[in-house]
Amino acid sequence: MDNMTTFNWTVAASATIDGALLLALLFRRARLLEADSVAIGPKRGVGGLLVALTVVAVAFILKLVAFRAIGVHLFGWIRLAYVDAVVMIPIVCTLVLLNGIRRNPGARRFTSSVYALAALGVAGAPIGFYATYVEPYCVQLETATVDVQRHAKVPTPIRLGVLADIQTDRVTDYERGAVERLMAERPDIVLLPGDVLQCTRREYAAQIDEMRQLVKTIDAPGGAFFVEGDVDELDRLRPLFWDTPVRMLVNEIAETRVGKQRVLIGGIELNYRSAAARKTIQELIDMPRNGRIKVLVAHRPDAVMMLPKDADIDVVVAGHTHGGQIVIPGFGPPVTLSDVPRSIGAGGLHEYNDNAIYVSRGVGMERGQSPRLRLFCPPEISLLTLKNP
Repeated sequence: MDNMTTFNWTVAASATIDGALLLALLFRRARLLEADSVAIGPKRGVGGLLVALTVVAVAFILKLVAFRAIGVHLFGWIRLAYVDAVVMIPIVCTLVLLNGIRRNPGARRFTSSVYALAALGVAGAPIGFYATYVEPYCVQLETATVDVQRHAKVPTPIRLGVLADIQTDRVTDYERGAVERLMAERPDIVLLPGDVLQCTRREYAAQIDEMRQLVKTIDAPGGAFFVEGDVDELDRLRPLFWDTPVRMLVNEIAETRVGKQRVLIGGIELNYRSAAARKTIQELIDMPRNGRIKVLVAHRPDAVMMLPKDADIDVVVAGHTHGGQIVIPGFGPPVTLSDVPRSIGAGGLHEYNDNAIYVSRGVGMERGQSPRLRLFCPPEISLLTLKNP
């Protein structure tokens, strides 16, 4: 389904159907006698509420089967559930609470337990507002120090700036501010681990000049390097990066210099399992050190699983997961869409099989049919310092 307008109407219709069904089930035996305003039948308790929610859940699943035929995929299903949680359910809960403030206790249709649960359900609305309109734009600067003494001696620390998953459908002051803030840290090298623009070809044509102007503001003495992400297409990336400081790496290794320190940057394609990607990784491992730092850049953190134990690479830099976009305190992200351990997919500096890997939560967020949200998982720009202790 390429037509987002059609999809948005589908989401609205789905939430309306779910809300109408839930209201009908909750109020179906709660009509009032006009004479004395006494409710017919017993008040509905938690058991009745659970039955109503179960029926709505079954109807929701049946809708997913039907919507799949018109192109709604996994992210679209998440969007349908999200709108129900932060729009439909709070509206229904508000109506239930309004019934509870009736002056005549006999006219109240539900037990006190149901009214208490309804009060909790209303909280979905402010949470949804925060997750959609506030946190996705609270970009943070994350820093980490990578100890490279196992493989190299660095007389002067090397600072790597990371701009992962800008992933926007149009360039705004938010994206400009994120890049400007990283440039203010004066990184020696800038790495862009994929996913720049996520939009239709028509939207891309309208935004490519704006994105090119943004990319031109990236200024680092050791250069800037980009690898392909999930939403990128090589035929669209080449004109985007033309006449900019950014060099695109597709299964190749670049050598750059920061002061007297030389740095090897290996960049692989999206398919980290391909023969060409594996060959590039092995070439980077086998290249003589000669005092050089070695960095592998990949979109998906899964690339670290292609490395042997304690490979001769100083750090792997990746994005892709967005940190999960939703994090449950004390548990972490339920989903990262990666095969690396969930703690690694959540972002930050980690070790996997004695190999250092840094995963950025990214600047942007998933778009298309996906709900545009972040919760307890703010966006980030990153600054990694490679040094000896």
